[in-house]
Order: sequence, then structure tokens, then C-alpha cells
Amino acid sequence: WQVIKLRHGLRLGPVAVRWSLFNAAWPTAIWSVSLLCLMEETPTWLLSTLKLLGPFLPQMLFSSLFVSRLSLEPIIHLLRGVQADERSRLRYSWDNPLLCDEAYSLIIHKRVERLAAIEARIVELLDQELDDEQQSIPSAQVMPLLDKTQAATEQLESAIEAELVRLLDLQPLRHNRYLLSLGLRPDPRVVTLKAELRGVEMLKRRCIAVKSDSEVVD
Repeated sequence: WQVIKLRHGLRLGPVAVRWSLFNAAWPTAIWSVSLLCLMEETPTWLLSTLKLLGPFLPQMLFSSLFVSRLSLEPIIHLLRGVQADERSRLRYSWDNPLLCDEAYSLIIHKRVERLAAIEARIVELLDQELDDEQQSIPSAQVMPLLDKTQAATEQLESAIEAELVRLLDLQPLRHNRYLLSLGLRPDPRVVTLKAELRGVEMLKRRCIAVKSDSEVVD
């Protein structure tokens, strides 16, 4: 205000006035943006501006701010595979001493709903960037979803491993390698769980890899 008020007395030109206003405004602007980021309210306009400046930013900095579509598509594929494996478990009776089949099915349905919700949110973010040439999504929006996916896979991994141990202890001879080589068929429930466990492990590793690629090296 003082610059505008005294511009005639000090004989300040338009360029000098604009430069003075800029120097007065940028510290407050940077402080405000920093405060918003500290409060986990990432300003979308800032991300849009940084994406436009992507070709001029260092690749490592851009990778820490945005996640490529190509990195997320395998996660979507694996999420759908894990959901299909979970639904396939509903075909069997598990004879769990702690849970009846109805409770077992309810747990699986709830888990599938959670994974489907995460998948839908990731797909929604990807669809929003279809017209973007860089095909990248802000890390601030993707990383919480990857954290939830990793947490869900870790819980599911522990549950599958515990169920496998229980089934193998119930029928140790049925899964003996020598007897299997003679043509004895393994328990289909064990086969289903082992296949699902591989998919869950792949999904967890993929989430960790994408998160690691977005980290800035000190």
C-alpha cells in the first residue's frame, strides 16, 4: 500500500511498482502454501502448475510428485485378481473351529468390498487424467490408496498363511510330496489358498515398488 501511495512522490515506474508488490506478496504466499501442505490440504492449483512445468523439472523431483499411469495399471490388475481369488474361496466349506461358514463368508465379502473400493478410487483417478499427455497422477492422491492396499494385503497374507498351516496340519499325508508324485490329489482348498497367496504377495511387492520409486533420495 505504501508503494502505491508514494509511487508519484518517489517517481516509481509501473515495473518498479509491480516488482515491489511481488516482493511484498511472495513470502506470505509461500508461507500460506506451506501451511496448507502441512495441514495435508494439498492445493490442486499448485499440482496442476507443477505438472505443466514437468518437462523443466528434474526427473527425480517429478517422480516424487507424480505417479505414472503405467505404474498403477499392474496394481489394478492384481487387485482384481485377488478379489477373484477371494470369491473363489466361497465355493468351499472351511471347517474352521473358530468361525462358521456364514461368518467366514461375511469376512470375505467385507474384504472384497474394501479392495473393490480401493480399485474404484484408483480407476477414477486414472480416468481423470485420460486427456493428460503425461498420464500421471499426483502422489498426494495415490499414496494413501497404496498404503491402504498394502495394509490390506499384509492382513490378508497373514490370514492365508494361518489358514494354510491349519489345513496342512489337519491332513499332513495328503500333501506329502511323495504321495503327490504317486497321483494323490491335494486338497483343492490348499491349492486355492496357495494361488491366492502368490497374487497377494505380488500385489504387496508392487505397492512397495511404486512407493519406493516415488521417494526422493537424500
